[in-house]
Amino acid sequence: MSKHSDFILKPQSSILQDAINVFALIDNGMTSYPAKEYFMQSTFLKMTGAQEQKFKCVVWELATVDYTYRYELLREGLGECSAYKDKNSIFIKLTDYINQKQVYTINNYYDIINNATNIINKFCFKFGQYLGNSIKYYDEVVAKTNSFINDPKELFKANEHLSGNIGIVSKNKNDDGNNIYGLLWKHRNRCAHNLQSYQDNSPSFAELDKPLYKFYNYLVFFYLLLLIDYKLIEYYKKFIEITKQVF
Repeated sequence: MSKHSDFILKPQSSILQDAINVFALIDNGMTSYPAKEYFMQSTFLKMTGAQEQKFKCVVWELATVDYTYRYELLREGLGECSAYKDKNSIFIKLTDYINQKQVYTINNYYDIINNATNIINKFCFKFGQYLGNSIKYYDEVVAKTNSFINDPKELFKANEHLSGNIGIVSKNKNDDGNNIYGLLWKHRNRCAHNLQSYQDNSPSFAELDKPLYKFYNYLVFFYLLLLIDYKLIEYYKKFIEITKQVF
């Protein structure tokens, strides 16, 4: 098994567990509130950054065994792997390669959902006093999870909606901020490039007024990142099994 595989197979829940362990050392009093955003943002950037690198590692492993894909990759290049459309296109390449050798699909998505919710529940137990209504809106996403994750060919089903016609991802897969992953991607950019240092009026009042904005919270973002991670791991395990047989 390659060095990449060790990294790919390590769940990102370990990052959240590290965050829980560190914050356990901090006093729960009023003085800890100013540290909340810094702490949440740091954990969020660790998770998004690790996931972007993980998808790039998957690309490397695919290009090692699929020479046609290697040619396409060298010709077309690879993005940052932060946008949903980039991650989804890599996932599709992975599943296509697997299904060329052996038809495969995850039989039970509840294990993925349970793994993600278990670590989030631990996080909520520790950080509950800081989360406010975030937990309620996170629960709304969890209740709908099985309907949008249950797709053997893509990371999430497009056009699956929560109440108020709010989508997880859009049909055309653009991260334009009009779906929940779009919010995640926008926040990732604001944090990673420190856009808030000069965009001090973001988000605008128009954004804040949208029903979608209630899902602009770290619990929902962590949850979606974990679902993507666990689903990728399951298919990558099958990829390893198949490549061992082929080579």
